[in-house]
Amino acid sequence: MSEGLSEPNLRLGLLAIRNEFVNLSELKHCVDVRKKLFEKSKQELDLGDVLVQQRYLTPQDLEYLHMQLAAADASPIDLATIEAEFDRHVAELKPGSDFGAYKIEEEIGRGGMGIVFRATRLDDPEEACALKILIGGKDATVRDIERFKKEATVMAPLLHNGIVKILEVGRHKGLDFIAMEFIEGVSLKELVGEKPLGDDMALMVIRSAAEAVSFMHSHGIIHRDIKPENIMVRPDGSAVLMDFGLAGWDKIEVLAGRGSIGTPMYQPPEQADVGGPFGKISEASDVYGLGATLYYLLTARHPFLGKSVQEVRQKIKTTPPDPIGASNQKVHAAAEALCLRCLKKRQGERFATPRELIENIDKVLGILLAGDPGGREARKQALRRIGAAARRRSESGAVPRRSEVGKRVEGRKTEARAAAVKGAAKSSAKGKVLPTQRRPRPGRPGAADDGQPGVPPALIIAGVCVLLALILGGVLLLKK
Repeated sequence: MSEGLSEPNLRLGLLAIRNEFVNLSELKHCVDVRKKLFEKSKQELDLGDVLVQQRYLTPQDLEYLHMQLAAADASPIDLATIEAEFDRHVAELKPGSDFGAYKIEEEIGRGGMGIVFRATRLDDPEEACALKILIGGKDATVRDIERFKKEATVMAPLLHNGIVKILEVGRHKGLDFIAMEFIEGVSLKELVGEKPLGDDMALMVIRSAAEAVSFMHSHGIIHRDIKPENIMVRPDGSAVLMDFGLAGWDKIEVLAGRGSIGTPMYQPPEQADVGGPFGKISEASDVYGLGATLYYLLTARHPFLGKSVQEVRQKIKTTPPDPIGASNQKVHAAAEALCLRCLKKRQGERFATPRELIENIDKVLGILLAGDPGGREARKQALRRIGAAARRRSESGAVPRRSEVGKRVEGRKTEARAAAVKGAAKSSAKGKVLPTQRRPRPGRPGAADDGQPGVPPALIIAGVCVLLALILGGVLLLKK
């Protein structure tokens, strides 16, 4: 601590974490804010007051924590003790364990900041989901936490077959999580492996992804991080957008001054040099991401290669990508031209929107599938390639074999999805936006068997009484 500044009451901070008001990163942020306030103005605040000031607690929350503190062990603790408890909770994240309302079935992905599990709800074991848990507690910044929450905020209201559905956002034992739809399939990176896709298949996949991106744009949201790892493809060949941590509303300026947003190998010049000469981020920025992903599908390599991030970004701003034919001579000239137009440096030289890209993909597919009306054979090849990628992943041990429960769940979900898609085709193929609220479950308050309000029992009884009175009156009149 700074000279003259007393140690913060971390016992209160630990209670705040245990009551799920804050996580470890947010607590450390408030400790740092308290220190900086003292260095700037010599004003010494209690840690609880800083938590209120930073809007992690309300005054009522703080009063509640002080009541708990008065009844608990008052001995001081250090940050290492809180971090050790956090590490224990992370170590408990393994198949077969419970996490809040969920049972963890298997790990399906891991990154520097989080783990993704396939899980089921404890109160509904047949509801499979993907559980994304942020575990970078010691290294995660408040900005990382906000990005994690933002992903859920952006995705939750959007209902489209090509966008993964958000089921719940929450915090348990100081760990932030998002429960989302479990997608049966493989990422585009896994689909490619080391062998490029055929140009017809690659275009069909990108067309499917572009439909979802176009739907996002219609609601003012730009993805800004489209890449093979962020797109999955289902066994039926349809693409699903996954990661929305960088997504933003096009009416909001995200960064001031110069900077960079997105994954270097797939970011357009205007994201590689925010505030530079390439203009503001727009719908054409996501067209670039779709084009860069298409380039990867056709060549099994990134559009720009370099020994460092700086070198890659410099190439993005100054150098055209290598011809696709140099890596895959089987690609039709029309498919190559379409892909390279998406990768133009200036936004005005690209397709302006994903919808315009889709229209041009259809024209190129018309050329490629001239001998295959409806693309039936191309789709069969695509499904075989997807199935092979899924088997390859399973055999590699990257993803453990799913339990029988999971298999039954996915079978029912596949049937339900097919019925939903068939019904949606009659009403709207464009998707819709829903309020961010969870569907009531049977047996819970607010749940109805048929979705319609029920008739109050008192009204039924009154109706029966009136009917009996009328019948009795009729009988008496007949006797007279």
